[in-house]
Order: sequence, then C-alpha cells, then structure tokens
Amino acid sequence: MKKILFFTLLLIGKSAFTQTYVSDESRFVKDTTLVVLEDDAGSAYNTLMKKALQKFWSITPYKFITESVFKSTYTGRVGK
Repeated sequence: MKKILFFTLLLIGKSAFTQTYVSDESRFVKDTTLVVLEDDAGSAYNTLMKKALQKFWSITPYKFITESVFKSTYTGRVGK
C-alpha cells in the first residue's frame, strides 16, 4: 500500500513540473532570439556569429543587436 501511494505521489509531482516545461518550450519557439554582437562592427566574433546563425539556426527567428543596444534596452529585464 505504501509503495502504491509513493508512486502515485511521484507521478503527480512529475506531471506538475512537466506542464511548466512545455509552457516554457512553446514560449521559446514563438519568440525571436536576440543575438548580442560586439559594438565593433568589423570584429571576427560578429562575422562568425552571423555566419553560424545563418547556416545552423532554424529553431526561432533571430535578430542581431549590439552590446550597447542590449545594455540600454534590456538591462534589468532579463528573466521577466
């Protein structure tokens, strides 16, 4: 009897956490991914990131922004 109760509670707890994960995943797929580039337009990092995303990223739409735009627009808003 104790084993049945334990497994029942375990499954209920697991399903409660699973619902949250699905919600986060569906929200992620619908959003645009922001890729933060260095302020120096000619940096090797910027060039490589642009090429890599164009070649490999297909999960979500993406947008390139500079580090200064990110700091002025999104500082303090991450995770909200």
